[in-house]
Amino acid sequence: MARTATTTLNLGHHPMSANFVEHLRALAQDRPDDVWLTVAGEAEGAYFEKPISYAVFETRVRALAARLQRQFAKGERALVMLDNDDHYAVSMLACFYAGVIAVPVFPPESMRPQHLARLTGIAEDSQARCVLTSAQMRAAMTDAADAFAQAEMVAVDEVDLALADAWAPFSPAADAAAFLQYTSGSTSAPKGVIVTHGNLIANERAIRDGMGIGPDDKFVSWAPLYHDMGLIGGLMQPLYSGIPLVLTSPRYFLESPVRWLELISRHRATLSGGPDFAYRLCLDRVKGSRLAGLDLSTWRVAYTGAEPVRADTETEFIERFAPAGFGPDAVYACYGLAEATLFVTGGRRGAGLVARTFSADALARGEGVESAEGTMLVGCGAAPDGHEVRITDPGSLAALDAGRVGEIWAGGPSICAGYWGKERETGETFAMHEGRRWLRTGDLGFMHDGQLYVTGRIKDLIIVRGHNIYPQDIERTVEAEIDAVRKGRVAAFAVSGPDGEGIGVAAEVSRSMQKLVPPHVLVDALGAAVSEVFGEAPAAVVLLNPGALPKTSSGKLQRQACRAGLVARSLDAYAIHERGVFTHGGGGSSIQPEAPVRDEIGLAVSTIWKDVLRWPEDRALAHDAHFFTSGGNSLAAVQACARIARHWGIGFELRDLFEHPRLAACAAIVRSRKDSPVPGIAAVEPLSAERRLQPLPLSHAQERQWFLWRLAPQSTAYHMSGALRLSGVLDAAAMHAAFEDIAARHESLRTVFLAGGDGTAEQLISPSWAPLLSLIDLRNLATVAERETRAAEEAQRLHATPFDLTLGPLLRVALIRLSDTSHLLVVVMHHIISDSASMQVLLDELAAGYAARLKGEAPSRRVAARIQYVDHAAWQRGWLAAGEAERQLAWWRSQLGEEHPVLALPTDHPRTARIGYRAARHGVEVPGELLAGLRRAAAAEGATLFMVLLAGFQALLHRYSGQEDIRVGAPVANRRGVEAENIIGFFVNTLVLRNRIGARMRLSDVVAQAKEAVLGAQTHQDLPFEQLVEALQPQRSLSQSPLFQVMFNHLIEDYRALAQLPGLEVAHHALPDGEAQFELVLEARETPDDRLTLSLVYASELFDRETVERMAGHYLSVLRALVEQPQQAVGDVALVGAAERAQLAAWSENDRRHVDAQPVQRQIEAHARLKPQAPALVFGDDALSYAELNARANRLAHRLISLGVGPDVLV
Repeated sequence: MARTATTTLNLGHHPMSANFVEHLRALAQDRPDDVWLTVAGEAEGAYFEKPISYAVFETRVRALAARLQRQFAKGERALVMLDNDDHYAVSMLACFYAGVIAVPVFPPESMRPQHLARLTGIAEDSQARCVLTSAQMRAAMTDAADAFAQAEMVAVDEVDLALADAWAPFSPAADAAAFLQYTSGSTSAPKGVIVTHGNLIANERAIRDGMGIGPDDKFVSWAPLYHDMGLIGGLMQPLYSGIPLVLTSPRYFLESPVRWLELISRHRATLSGGPDFAYRLCLDRVKGSRLAGLDLSTWRVAYTGAEPVRADTETEFIERFAPAGFGPDAVYACYGLAEATLFVTGGRRGAGLVARTFSADALARGEGVESAEGTMLVGCGAAPDGHEVRITDPGSLAALDAGRVGEIWAGGPSICAGYWGKERETGETFAMHEGRRWLRTGDLGFMHDGQLYVTGRIKDLIIVRGHNIYPQDIERTVEAEIDAVRKGRVAAFAVSGPDGEGIGVAAEVSRSMQKLVPPHVLVDALGAAVSEVFGEAPAAVVLLNPGALPKTSSGKLQRQACRAGLVARSLDAYAIHERGVFTHGGGGSSIQPEAPVRDEIGLAVSTIWKDVLRWPEDRALAHDAHFFTSGGNSLAAVQACARIARHWGIGFELRDLFEHPRLAACAAIVRSRKDSPVPGIAAVEPLSAERRLQPLPLSHAQERQWFLWRLAPQSTAYHMSGALRLSGVLDAAAMHAAFEDIAARHESLRTVFLAGGDGTAEQLISPSWAPLLSLIDLRNLATVAERETRAAEEAQRLHATPFDLTLGPLLRVALIRLSDTSHLLVVVMHHIISDSASMQVLLDELAAGYAARLKGEAPSRRVAARIQYVDHAAWQRGWLAAGEAERQLAWWRSQLGEEHPVLALPTDHPRTARIGYRAARHGVEVPGELLAGLRRAAAAEGATLFMVLLAGFQALLHRYSGQEDIRVGAPVANRRGVEAENIIGFFVNTLVLRNRIGARMRLSDVVAQAKEAVLGAQTHQDLPFEQLVEALQPQRSLSQSPLFQVMFNHLIEDYRALAQLPGLEVAHHALPDGEAQFELVLEARETPDDRLTLSLVYASELFDRETVERMAGHYLSVLRALVEQPQQAVGDVALVGAAERAQLAAWSENDRRHVDAQPVQRQIEAHARLKPQAPALVFGDDALSYAELNARANRLAHRLISLGVGPDVLV
């Protein structure tokens, strides 16, 4: 195809065409095979990269442009509504090529009216004739078709590339509109900024020159393409400068912020950035071991803008990521807004962070004066060449000198044409003054030493994590959804906090309504309404008395007066709720937790709850606090019930807490039972000192471990291993002493096991022990890579070395020193002396002991517990033998029945008679929004997250196996007594959790059944699994576990104690798996930063990795269905994802022609003639030959014909 003539502008190192149409055409011709765009992300649990060259990209652009030219006239508008990927980029450029005005928008979160409201507002305001979307999104938008009735849906992923040659060459004029940038504005009156092709080119030049971008740079961007920073800065700038771009999605970043940094590291990127919240999110989520492997040394420009830039964020980011090579000179603060296309001011590349402290009093007077104390502000640089920034007195419109605070005005070729279809607003914002056209930004700031410092805003816009929210929209939502507030008496405003800007809402409530609706109910309802629509709950809610809302004499809301009144506590408020804390009273003189419990029983229950939930001592629980939403889980629930039962001597089962999870209701149950005590479980009494020196019996669980070890002494399947990455200066001697203290306190760590004279095993406690901590110093190795490789080898060796139960010690600990400030602590224990809870006890005591040793507190050994594990083992045998075993066994018999089917899970390779398999692992992190949904689903069913995850797993196993009787094993801590909570030992028991699932059963019913099974099993958790197996006598095999074949383990990491290690930062370090205990184990691991990681640990000789990866994707599909469609039948859940559908389609495509194909009945007739007696059908003990099948089919066919049945008649 002939190339159109181009007009080029000399923009420095690279000649730039007059517009992006000509520029992309030139790049595709001059550098056709160069990869410009690489789309990165995750699909169905697997990371992917999709590289696209200039030529391929431009061909796709021309094809879509030709499709648009065929149907739409130049100047008509097209909504671009796609995911953050190459389709979005192609669509934007195709609009340029076709002369269609693009309108970038975001895909809706759902088809709910509140999520479609803004889209429909934009569609109506722009009078869009077309919606560029995907085939999948088009199908999902079917229910919302009325909202876009005037616009045709075009699936860009279905456009035929052959159309590329049909494109009619077109070159847009500089003053022609390129796209409309809607400014995150009001849904009732959205404002589309008209960005011309000339604006775009001018601003891209300003960005390139301001950031010093050259041909050797490489860009990484995750910012949304419907936002000006993501579109103009993240997509169009790399294209303008002709440099490579790695593009991912906001979701990919938000789910795990380290992914952003990993992309920079992996691709050696030099430019990337985002709003302040993105850097803050990395600080919150990327710590310790997550820093390992990152190399940020190539990152030369880390731009930050779109919301107020905070000096503390950037300073902490520099410090945190300096070990990964991030330099302080990379920070690049900038200021901009959509009305100026994007970029208004910026610093100088390599200058780093410019932050100054200014006097608060002077700022209040409208002056910027540096001071030793006051408010720290970040300089956002100066205007680029050809552009200008002026500080203006908002009243007189006079220019202000440097150091004077005024409204920021911007001028130059980047200032946009105005607002689409809004002449009045355009005239107010884009003002002519003294013969020049200026943009009145509405922001306040001042110039100081050549830098622009932004101090606030005149306008009321609320910016939360870079997104604009109009207060009018919040006010309308509150008035529409909350009947208790007075109409027209609601104000929304911005509030400041440690995490940046948030939403504040003030509302008047009538006196009568105040008596009817408690403050906490109103705050909950208001928060739910706001978060449902805007995705952000209010950071502050102010409930005002009638007439207290600040207004002007004309009745106009004074939102800033509300904000100032909240800060000064001068509003006439009867309740204020800020970031989880209530303030009762108008003046803010008293800050109390909402309605705390006051009676003796309530306080005692509250104390027990706070202890097991690990709440701060100075933080009170409200009377209606919910145990599980306050941080409770199944283990904490068991501990709370045990303490309540023991404290009052009453019966208090786990079911009681699940049925009465609120504090007041729980206390009421205790109050009703306290005068009717029940005989309690006899307390565990310690054995005598003399008896402890003799061989002692094993617990039932230990007996099974002894048997398995004797059967396979080289096996590592029952090694309990963990590793921690420790960053900072570490005192090895103090660490060694701390471990010795732990061994002195816990007899289990000094126990060995011997064969007794009668064939049974015995355990013997040693009064002394060998040194526990071994030091492995790798600092002499030359490179970081060598040290990391060697450390991994040492950790694997520690895990893979078999224990000798007869010799001990059965705990080995190694401190691997990688550098003076980087260490790996590896702990390995045999399961016969420990369990997961024991590992937590060990780590908590390590933190306390290490801190004590550093302080020189000797001896720092905590007093040994009154009872030890051997006391528990002896007590357990006596208690169960006295009748408790029979009582619990009776329940298990009724629960599990007489038949114990083996789960027929399909495998890739046949099972063998061997005892163990090699373990492999596939992990996936649950997206944040899905985890939140799962928690909501659990709350709706009165269940825990464990129960919901279990139900989803059981539903998946039903789908895979086709069986209705699904049994899954699950470990339970089994530490009922308070004294057992802090003992190292093998307490854990295994429960069999049964669920009967049919294909038509609703997912919500599966959850309900899982909940009942868990509650019943935990109430009868004391019967050792070994005794249950012996009593029920299931079919036994060395290659399979009895009663269940798959396991579900829900782990909750709690490193809060370790976080207090002096001078050290702690992070979990994953170790490779050894031998598989079961064919398949699902591990769900919760972390203190509210993340959930799922791991499928599988027998690698039975399952291929690809199978398990698909299984993980299918499990996530089930979980999403549980959240989004709980009434859906199990059999209707769509498991097959997009990649699998594509694979099936590929398999179906072939050119083979079946010329000799015959109907099936003709083939059966042929078989009946050739081999009449051969079996055609076999069912159980019955068989049907081909001759019999053909004869019976013929008889039935003639009968149907006689009844009038013929072709195309339904039978």
